[in-house]
Amino acid sequence: MKMPVLRQIEPEVQGEGLLARLRAMYRRPVVYEVAENYRCFVTVAGRRELLLLPAGFRTDLASTPRISWALGFRPDSPALLLPGLWHDWYYRFGYYLGDGGRPLYKGRGRAFADREFAMQVCRRSGLFGPAIVARLALWVGGWSAWRANKKWRNAPYRQALQGEYQD
Repeated sequence: MKMPVLRQIEPEVQGEGLLARLRAMYRRPVVYEVAENYRCFVTVAGRRELLLLPAGFRTDLASTPRISWALGFRPDSPALLLPGLWHDWYYRFGYYLGDGGRPLYKGRGRAFADREFAMQVCRRSGLFGPAIVARLALWVGGWSAWRANKKWRNAPYRQALQGEYQD
């Protein structure tokens, strides 16, 4: 399966010296940007859809809970990377982007995004455990990201891609 091309965005360092660089590494999330348009067939709500992640979309892959990392499921593994990207997109915009730029499944809410993330993790990994752990972690901690991204949900995605990354 072809994977999306991501490039890492270096955190901005405020100040000079070793202490400033260490503080930036510790406090700032590692942010990735989709380098080129990525299209992939994904099963959403029981239907097979061709979804698009446009170049310029930024994410910190925070949909992959840190507890999953401890269990050996890193956010860059294919079983978690793709569902995490789609989940982060839905949290940011409140819909999936279909091929051709049309919004799909608009306004179904946070619970829908979390459930679809867990289902995609289960389909891609073939394991139920990581999906349950991820779903529980999102249920506990996802509300802050959902609320923080509210401002982007009514903006056209091209305009929001140019905005500063916040998740």
